Parts: sequence; C-alpha cells; structure tokens
Amino acid sequence: MNNKFRKAFSGMLAGVMLVSSLNFSMAAFNDVTQEQVADVNKMTSTGIMIGTDNGFEPNKELTRIESIAIAVRLKGVSEATVKAAEGKTAYTDVQDGYWGSGYIN
Repeated sequence: MNNKFRKAFSGMLAGVMLVSSLNFSMAAFNDVTQEQVADVNKMTSTGIMIGTDNGFEPNKELTRIESIAIAVRLKGVSEATVKAAEGKTAYTDVQDGYWGSGYIN
C-alpha cells in the first residue's frame, strides 16, 4: 500500500469516526468546531461519502459495504468502473443487483 493511499485512508477513517459521532441537529452545531464541519463538507463535496436514498445520515451506523464504497472512492476508482463491475459477487450474502456489488467486485 503506497503512502498516498495510506494517508488518504487514514484521513477517511478519521472522517468516518467524526461523522458517525456527530449529530447534525441545529443544537448540536454549538458543539462542533468549524474544522470538523469543514472536514465533513470535504468528504461529501468530493464524493467520498454521498449519503443514502434518505440523504446524509450522520447518526446511522456505517455498514460493511458503505466502508468498502468509501475505500474504493478514496482509491480513485471511477463510478463508470464500479458500474461496469456490478453483478454477481463471490459473497453468498450479497444478492444479485445489490447497489454495492460493483464496489465489492
């Protein structure tokens, strides 16, 4: 693993921990630093974290596939490549047509 990827992955993990610990209600913003808000905005604006069908849910636990998707995006794999890799996976618990199959493959 090269140093650039290792640094990006470490930053992503720190961001994920930050995002999972924040409550984005208006009251919670009193306890959040501008730096933390900037970090979260950077993760979302660069497409590393894109939210769910319900939008961005910072209090939702991060799933295994969401973690994989973040790592794949940090690695710089294009969405076209991910889309092309969709389909059956080697994992029996991943159904055909699952949104994350391209990330897994």
